[in-house]
Parts: sequence; C-alpha cells; structure tokens
Amino acid sequence: MTNRLTNSDIRYFTLCVNSSDIDTLRDSKDLFLKSKDKPVVVIDASLEGESTSFLYPRTKYKLQIHNSSGLGGMAGDQTILELLHHPDVGLSEYDLDKTILLYGDANIEKNYTKWCKENNQKPIFGKCIYNPHTLIQRSLEFYLETYDYSSYNYVPNESFKPKHFVCLNAFSKPHRFEMINFLYRYNLQTKGHISWLNRHGDATRRYSKYYSGLEYNVFDCKTLELDFTGPELSIASQQLQVPPQYREACFDIVNESSVNDDDIFITEKTWKAILQKTPFIIFGSKNSHKHLEEYFGIKPYIELFDYKFDGLNLDERFHSIKHDNLVRLINMDIHKLNEIVNSNKMQDLLEYNKEQLLKFFVDPTRWDSYFPVLSEQF
Repeated sequence: MTNRLTNSDIRYFTLCVNSSDIDTLRDSKDLFLKSKDKPVVVIDASLEGESTSFLYPRTKYKLQIHNSSGLGGMAGDQTILELLHHPDVGLSEYDLDKTILLYGDANIEKNYTKWCKENNQKPIFGKCIYNPHTLIQRSLEFYLETYDYSSYNYVPNESFKPKHFVCLNAFSKPHRFEMINFLYRYNLQTKGHISWLNRHGDATRRYSKYYSGLEYNVFDCKTLELDFTGPELSIASQQLQVPPQYREACFDIVNESSVNDDDIFITEKTWKAILQKTPFIIFGSKNSHKHLEEYFGIKPYIELFDYKFDGLNLDERFHSIKHDNLVRLINMDIHKLNEIVNSNKMQDLLEYNKEQLLKFFVDPTRWDSYFPVLSEQF
C-alpha cells in the first residue's frame, strides 16, 4: 500500500489487497482521524474487481468459482473487506460522506450494499465507485509506448491466419479449465494456440471439484507455453504482451479473470484483443459484452459471434458460447473464416473499437491518471 497526498482535501491509499496493506492503513489512520480539515479518504483497490470473492468467501462456501482475490482475499480467517471494517483500522470511526472505495467491478455499489446487509455490517464507504481506468491506463500506456516504436507485437495483422483461435491462460481457474477441457474433449485444440501456464502453482491446489476424475475431464492440466513461462509473466510488463502466435489466430477466446453473475470485471485480457485488432468472445461475467458497448462504446462482432449468451446465467452462458459459437466457428473452413475477419467491414469495426478504447487514455502527468473518476467528485 502507498499513502499519497494528492491534494489538501484527499488522503489516497492504494490497496494491493493483502494483510500488510491493512497494517499500513491502521498505522496511517491518524492522517485522517486527527486531521482538522476532515480530508476525503480514498481506498483504491481497483487493480482487482472480483466481488464474488467477498460475497462468497472460502471460509463460508466450499465450492467456489472465484479466486479469492481482491477484497475477498484472505488474511488468516478473514477477508480483506472484513478487516477494513475493524474499528482499529479507523474507517468505521470516520465520517461516511468522506470515504470512497474504488474497485474494478462495475457492480461494486450493489455488491457492497449486499455484503453489508448479509453480514450485518455498518457501511464504512459513503461512495463505491467503479474504476476500470487503472487496468485500462496500464494497458494503454504499454500499447502507446510499444506502438510508437513500431513494435512487432502490436502491428495489426490483416494477412492470412492459419489458426482459428487463440486462448491464453496464465492463472489456473475452474472456468478456464472447463473451456480448455471442452476444446480437448471435442478435439478442437489443434485448430488454435493455447497457453496454460499453471501460474502460481499447480491447478489442482484449490479446485478439486474440477479435477476429481469426472468422466469427461480429458485435459490433464500440464503446462502449455507459447512464449513466457508463468514466473516470467510477472516480470515488468510481460503480462501485457501477446505471444508471436497471437497473430496467427482469427479470433481470441478470452477467459476473463471473473466468471459469475454478480460482478463485471474486465481486464487486460480483453484490452489486448481490442488493441491488437482481433475479434474476441469473452467467457466471463454476465453481460460483459453489453457492458463493453454501453460503457466503453466497444461494438460487437456480429459477423462472427451470436451474443445471445451474454445475458444468460453461468451454465447456460457457457453452453451457448460453446455450441452456438465455438463449435461452429472452429469447424468453419479456415479460408472462409479469414474472409470474414479480413473483410473491410470487419477491419473497419476492429479499427473503430481500438480507437474507442484509446479515448480512455489519460495524460500520465495528471495526478489522477489511473483514477480519473475521482475528478468528477471534487
């Protein structure tokens, strides 16, 4: 956690959501509790956006589809959000109209209210604000720096692509296993490029439900690398890059970080596809594509995908993604698929979406470059 005085009216804390952050906040509480000016306290945890992690923590629910990250990250036997509500942290003693939470979930206000009600907790945040800009700004800064130097990685590719799809998976999660297992079960893996890095450890360590010898589990979870290894992905900005094989694929199967019906959390996995001018389909939160269009102006690729899955519940959503989209597209003649992807209509749309996303870039010299949503509050 970093404590940064952005101006005389704000005390800003970046929360990387772990127990040491809570200790730092506890040690810094006099900066606002004893201040005569009553500054606004901003807790920024917007590098994360899984709200299901605190709505359904592993201390109360055995079967999970989240990764216990964000405000639901565990410190001992409590979540980070529970620790933030402890009296010794100071927020519960402070004026409610002076506290702001920034988070990467588009539904954070609703989900925080729900959590407080279900856990009989008095709210400590007067405002819960959706802040996707932290992850967007990071991706855009990398893109613009890279593109200015004509880097190979982000040169749009309009040539013939020999593979139907690409699907990148670093951190092993249940929904990602289900997607890769589906591709292997239907023998579609040879028509695309797949990475499965087992980042941060063996895939079976948390999700035993998905690895218990079920009849249709055919993917063995062995590491599949395209460029970087799992540990290498944590170095510098390598997480924001795409492998060379990315340019050989007609579309991207984006296994997002969060896949549920409660939060909407969009990450660099989606931003990379837009900036790379590659059509993509998201296996993620309910209404992810709808949110991209309404909030960011990112138009759907209706020439390729049937988006009726987007508003369905999880099981129905996954079934529709597979059988209304992937089976059809991956079994399509590769030349026909290239005709669609390389058509003028599709290329114009891909360029439009890239330019739409670039509009969200904020001059990095601004104090609020990673959280411009705060400027609207003051």
